[in-house]
Amino acid sequence: MPVRGGSTGGSDDPGTGDDPEAGRFDTDGDGFSPNQGDCNDADPSVYPGASEICGDSIDQDCDGSDKVCPVDPNDVDNDGDGYTENQFDFDDNDPLIYPGAPEICGDGIDQDCDGLDKACVPDNMPPDQPLALSPNANIIASLTPELMTYEFVDLDDDAHVKTRWLIGESQTDESFMVIDEITETQLTSWQVPSDCILEKDTQYYWRAMFFDGQDWSASSNINSFRTGSAGIEFDENGIGKESVIDPGEPVQLGKAFMDADGNLITSDTIKAFKSLTNPDVQIGMIVEDGCNIEKICSRRPEDIVSENSSFDGEIPEMPYGMIDFALTVPEKGAVADVTIYFSEPLPEDFRWWKYDPKIGFYDYAASAYPVPVLSVSSDRKSVALQLKDGGYGDLIEEPDGKIFDPSGAGLSIDSTSPSSSGGGGGSCFIRSLMF
Repeated sequence: MPVRGGSTGGSDDPGTGDDPEAGRFDTDGDGFSPNQGDCNDADPSVYPGASEICGDSIDQDCDGSDKVCPVDPNDVDNDGDGYTENQFDFDDNDPLIYPGAPEICGDGIDQDCDGLDKACVPDNMPPDQPLALSPNANIIASLTPELMTYEFVDLDDDAHVKTRWLIGESQTDESFMVIDEITETQLTSWQVPSDCILEKDTQYYWRAMFFDGQDWSASSNINSFRTGSAGIEFDENGIGKESVIDPGEPVQLGKAFMDADGNLITSDTIKAFKSLTNPDVQIGMIVEDGCNIEKICSRRPEDIVSENSSFDGEIPEMPYGMIDFALTVPEKGAVADVTIYFSEPLPEDFRWWKYDPKIGFYDYAASAYPVPVLSVSSDRKSVALQLKDGGYGDLIEEPDGKIFDPSGAGLSIDSTSPSSSGGGGGSCFIRSLMF
């Protein structure tokens, strides 16, 4: 670029022209004439030694060139991304960082120089944390309390697919968990299905979680309740006191249940009791291969039904009542085989009815399970059952190392059979004898 400053000559130029004397005159009054080196005697700001303004293409000090301005390092695009630090490039050593650059969420780097790292938005928002409503600390509950939560809320409007219900004897120690159940139908309320699960006069803590088909919610607030003193009384052997065989009554269960003196044997693996519906019938159960009987008793079907606040179906006629027990298995998901003998033949065309509070009574043999779960002897005096922890025949649908089974023989009624559940796990064998 040409630099303005010196004289170009011509008759109109007071500092040049044909008159050699003209160069002696200071036309612009800046103290310098052309003969004294004023390179533009028409501009009083231009003369030898004048203050030079860099980069304006004017040679103010008449040294023959315009002063070059010093370079601001913040005006240099060091990384070649088209932006300098003075143009708000927050890291001019990284070509991926500049105003308007594509932002990577959640990496702790502000690629687009807007002052923030972009927050990642998950593909699915989990359901809101449930609110556990009842029972709470002010309630003395039965052994089959109904747990209730507030309604399901999901920010991206997913469906409420499952609920997880957890009851334990500790707020923090998972080893004290008593129930860990997942339901697909009872989503905001669920009733403990058997009074053989919880203990009387015991403090429990419960919470719930919601599932939207992709993610579980955070756990709800922890509520608590205390069970009351009402319910089945069990003796020191885990046998319902109403079902205990009277002292001195002859043992009718065979030698497997008698010691050398003919007395009844009772242990963790052998239990004996009588039917409440027909007290002349004694019932014996033997557990092998690591299984233990924690609780067992005879039940009248109407008593079991009365614990379910929503039951409105038909109760089958059951001549020997129901057998209700809590059985431990050697590992979660294990299978238990049960054989039950009766002192009198069961009715012709009898059904083996199991009871589940969610659906009422159902025919166990007619259920669509992946393995045979029931067989009957030709004399109708024995029934062999197969039960799976967390699966077929167990009231709790999640494997927890225990099987809860209220069931018994009865006459035919219309029934509903539950869907199948997978096999697997370890196994144990139970023989139950009735004579």
